[in-house]
Amino acid sequence: MVNTYAASKEKAKGFLRKAEENVANGRVGVEQRGEEKTFAQLADHCLEVHSATLESHADNVGRVEHLRKAFGKLPVSGVTAERIALLRARMAAETVEDDEGNETPRWRPNTVNRVLALLRKVLNDGVAWGWVRSAPKVKLLAVPETSFDFLQRDEAERFLSHVAVAAPNDAALYTTAIYTGQRMGELFGLTWPDVDLARGLITVRRSYDRDFTKSKKVRHVRSTSSSASC
Repeated sequence: MVNTYAASKEKAKGFLRKAEENVANGRVGVEQRGEEKTFAQLADHCLEVHSATLESHADNVGRVEHLRKAFGKLPVSGVTAERIALLRARMAAETVEDDEGNETPRWRPNTVNRVLALLRKVLNDGVAWGWVRSAPKVKLLAVPETSFDFLQRDEAERFLSHVAVAAPNDAALYTTAIYTGQRMGELFGLTWPDVDLARGLITVRRSYDRDFTKSKKVRHVRSTSSSASC
């Protein structure tokens, strides 16, 4: 049913004239829409809008290639839950031979999940932009929890003592890494104005190759040891 609501009598009369003209010329029924965009077009648009300024852009381009091979020529609405499940199962089952001739999984579960997470982002953007009415749910692979190993305080102190002798030019970098937990790109992006030695405070503004952090937010990190100011 066509909505005939109009904000004024003049607009209502205009609508009526247009409707009568359409009837007279045989243009009645469902409004014709443009041809639906393909998934490849949507994915490329997402890369341009959301990914181009991210540190992970190169990785996203590679992940999109998986999606392009699976869905590229399909209309966006053709990317169904069934097709997504097939992609997930195919990537999880794909194997390669290792150096000893044994069959090993080609893709780790986390790798598959990053591809699927990007797919979910692309489809949700497609809904937000009106390219498709709805998006199917994208289920990730179950990933078992892995143990996390870290240096104990005495181990960290022994390591930093060794670095101070073996690589004195890098000692400040390793010390800051251990006592602040910053990413490598953030460490290499630090400048002296970002470091407040008196207060033991570091302002993280950028990565080494970009003028912003991965989260695109400025944050302040407090050193937990006076040795971080060396």
